[in-house]
Amino acid sequence: MTETILLKNIIPPPIPIRSEWSEEEMKSLTASIKKHGMLQPPAVREILGKYEIIFGQRRVEAARRARWQAVEAIVMKATDGESLSLSLIENIQREDMIPGDKAHALQRLMQEMNLKTATAVEKAGVMPRKSASALINLLEQPDDVIDMVGLDSGGRGIERRTKPLAMDHVQRASVAGDHQDDVLRKAAREGLTAKQTHSVAKTIRVAADNQDDMRVRALLLTYPFSLRIHDEERESQRYQSMLPIEIPIPGVDDIKENGGDEGDDAYTVDFTDFDKLLSLISSTRASFNTIKNATDRLAIGFDFEQRKRISADFVDLGNEIAAFGERIKLVE
Repeated sequence: MTETILLKNIIPPPIPIRSEWSEEEMKSLTASIKKHGMLQPPAVREILGKYEIIFGQRRVEAARRARWQAVEAIVMKATDGESLSLSLIENIQREDMIPGDKAHALQRLMQEMNLKTATAVEKAGVMPRKSASALINLLEQPDDVIDMVGLDSGGRGIERRTKPLAMDHVQRASVAGDHQDDVLRKAAREGLTAKQTHSVAKTIRVAADNQDDMRVRALLLTYPFSLRIHDEERESQRYQSMLPIEIPIPGVDDIKENGGDEGDDAYTVDFTDFDKLLSLISSTRASFNTIKNATDRLAIGFDFEQRKRISADFVDLGNEIAAFGERIKLVE
């Protein structure tokens, strides 16, 4: 049943559930109450002539800001334990609660109701098992990660896109333990979705498996999120391209002098060796100059159609080299 209760007689709960309120949302709630009234009454219990809030503390605060003198409230008979349980359940089921607060509230509720697992939480009708499991996993993270999850990139208010479900995705991506926290901090700082966080985690795992610490740092610093960059398959191909490959260049003696063996039909290039790659490019340039000079001397003996064909081939080759030169700068 509801009763009209003076606001001066309503007191807050002994143990606050929320660590903070969004000032912007409080202003919005206050404006809504002024315009439409209080659509859902708070719940209270009578204690020593006062009324202690079970749930609906923000609504009571908004009513005070709206300069109301009294509110309609549901008066319940509840023990300390029942009051805490009702308060926790009501807050846990709200979408606008910061995930860190929700996780701590669930932890307290599980202790109060003697619930041992996420499955037990689901059976008690509190929330789905998957959501409960994600919140439980969140509590295993460092305090700064817990505090960041649920805030926007500037730490202002609630960022709804960031969910503690991201924790599960990071763990499923098998990211090394020393990089898990870095991924979660990135997700919380940038407000990544759980799916985006999973993509980041998988690419960082590939870089870490290849002992490429510089690439790991680059992936962590990349902003905003890019599905092209944080792509596990593409990241794997990046390292496959660094394996030694054989390039058939028969009859080019100056290339063999820079690393090839006599009698080989191919020159093996280790693309992780920058100087060796530059040497190959320099040798290729020398070969091109030889062909160019020979063509220049012989061109006088060709007819017009032959010269036009040779010219077109050189132009095509030049365009291809120029395009590749520009593209190589953009490789990530």
